[in-house]
Amino acid sequence: MKKLNWISLICVMLFYACSGAGGGDNNPVEPTVYNIAGELTIKNGENWNSLDKVIFRMFKYGVTQTPDVSLILQKPTSGNKLSFSISDIERAKYQTVQIIYVKNNDAENYKILADYGEVVISQKDNGLPAKEIDFSAVAKITFSMIQKDLFNPYCVSCHTTNNKLGDLDLSEGKSYKAMVNVKAVFDTNYVLVVPGDAEKSYLVMTLTGANSSPLMPPKPLTKFTDSQIEMIKTWINNGAKDD
Repeated sequence: MKKLNWISLICVMLFYACSGAGGGDNNPVEPTVYNIAGELTIKNGENWNSLDKVIFRMFKYGVTQTPDVSLILQKPTSGNKLSFSISDIERAKYQTVQIIYVKNNDAENYKILADYGEVVISQKDNGLPAKEIDFSAVAKITFSMIQKDLFNPYCVSCHTTNNKLGDLDLSEGKSYKAMVNVKAVFDTNYVLVVPGDAEKSYLVMTLTGANSSPLMPPKPLTKFTDSQIEMIKTWINNGAKDD
């Protein structure tokens, strides 16, 4: 009988140990996956060049070259609201949490759009305070930038007063009037620059080769990069202003 009592006592002790002293809810299991979510209101979003990067990033020990958590945010196709979430984040205190705008894939060339300060990840679902990100802090694309960075170095050798290839003068002080709301010489069904509509602008078609248009600049000259073409498209879609 004594031997049986000892066995019973051991079984009871094991039962209580496994069940959390009879109340499993008193010792809840810690989550293994932690999530974070945020919502942004976008202001002056027309200055967001879709080929540049907007990055949410988190650092445990101050800003270093490689963030502990990062996410590239995508420009919304419509509206001015942007929601994002990240899962499987390590439970920790993050000293620096930011949203930055990176131009031309240059990690050293960025602007801080939002700063959350210190954030502690301590539960399964963690919500960030809503933020407004204002793209007026980002350099607006102007016609003077396009003239200086694109037309002057790449185009005026063939499109100038003394050499108007395609009857198009892209020299400084004449290029704007020569393009905006002006029919294309090579195809009069199109307008060179249609303010507010880059896809219908013949200038963009010649840079991308769309609609069987002649590709510019012609070979063997260097083709415009995607970022340079996006710069022109952004200027056109924003109204093609003479600024």
